[in-house]
Amino acid sequence: MNRAPKRRADGSPLGDSTAEDSAVQPPPKMANLSGPSNTANLGQSSSIDHSRLIIDAERESSFAEKRPDVKEHVSIQIGAIFNEYTIMKLLGRGHFSAVYLTQKAATNQYNAVKIPKPGEQFKKACEEEIKFLNAIQKAGGHQNIVQFFDSCKWIINGIDHFCIISEAMGPNLESIFYFSNQKIIPLKNVRKMATQLLNALSFLHDDVGIIHADVKPENIMIVVGKEDIEATANKDTKSFAVDLCNPDSACNIKLGDFGNCINSDRRPSLKYIQTCQYRALESFISSEYDSKIDIWSFACVVYKLLTRCVLSPCRNDLDDCGTHLNRISEKLGRISNQLFHGSLKPNCAHYFGPDGIFKASKTVKQTSTLKQDIRRMLPEPDATEFYDFLRCCLHFNPRKRLSAKEALQHPFINMAPLYPKADEEDHESGEKDKDNTESKKETTCEDTTTGSSTAGTSATST
Repeated sequence: MNRAPKRRADGSPLGDSTAEDSAVQPPPKMANLSGPSNTANLGQSSSIDHSRLIIDAERESSFAEKRPDVKEHVSIQIGAIFNEYTIMKLLGRGHFSAVYLTQKAATNQYNAVKIPKPGEQFKKACEEEIKFLNAIQKAGGHQNIVQFFDSCKWIINGIDHFCIISEAMGPNLESIFYFSNQKIIPLKNVRKMATQLLNALSFLHDDVGIIHADVKPENIMIVVGKEDIEATANKDTKSFAVDLCNPDSACNIKLGDFGNCINSDRRPSLKYIQTCQYRALESFISSEYDSKIDIWSFACVVYKLLTRCVLSPCRNDLDDCGTHLNRISEKLGRISNQLFHGSLKPNCAHYFGPDGIFKASKTVKQTSTLKQDIRRMLPEPDATEFYDFLRCCLHFNPRKRLSAKEALQHPFINMAPLYPKADEEDHESGEKDKDNTESKKETTCEDTTTGSSTAGTSATST
């Protein structure tokens, strides 16, 4: 019998396999999205060029204007001139600042200018961000990090504002998820973007010595051409020569917004860091954390790239720690406080029982596990490989969680076989009867939950 090499869903070969190809079709996409509901049906119109990324600017702007803190931002008129920069368009608002597209008079170059809210705390936050941006620049910068050009002081309404000037970018991933015509991203492109993010994080962690501490879709921007930036400045529409749905497209991205960065050698802290949906387990319950918190956030972003869902949703930071831990436990398995012995936050101790295991409570709505989510999205062997990658990036024990450099060597990224030849046949035979028997290795990073064998926990159930 002629045997064809086994391939992934994107058509790429999976190492040296002798298993027969099976005509496995990807399962239906998950439909229950988080975030702004009823996303724009831009992709359903026959008059739209599907090879271009189109953002529904009106809906995006309308959603942004509903932010409860919108009036806290400084009011700037379009066309206003500060120093040698002309304000062209508001690009977006965040918790600390607003970003405007500007044009420099001397060169006609378009830039993005970040202007913090009025107030001493926002001024200090901007000054701290400038220090980190200078450190990145001193280390040589990186092709997957938004380029920092300059900082300056603008006097707006009689108040000094330290502003950050950087390269102009395309839309962020969050806008693409909820306001674009390109929402279904193939696995091949997920891999490309994951690789670029890991390269950026490896540079920050190993070469600069800083933790980003706010890796999330809003801070990951699409690289677009100068023509598209110019069109954005002069038109009400947002259309870009980018096709994220095409497996052969470049899908270039850059990591930005360094306003929450911390030094790798910082002191232990009881303060919460990271946006709650992308916050690492140790950020919730431990006073000690390191660069591995960025890897947890990264894994949450990659999960959302594939599923368009939030791995561990939360309403806001007002949700108590127990609610967050319960959602993480439902999705990933049992949590043990033994992993954080000596650094457990005092206000989190009562969430754990005498055995040290988190006292999980049942939610009204049944939650699927990570493995179930991925098996609904991908055929084999992609499902096993992608699950293994995420589990190793979501290891509850930060010391066993992959670093950015290690994650770049995972088979999902470097396209090597997940299991050695000696184990591959056993693993595949286990997958054939996966409803009754698990393969002998749950993941290549093994114990991902409580620090012991987890084959019977909810994290590994099918």
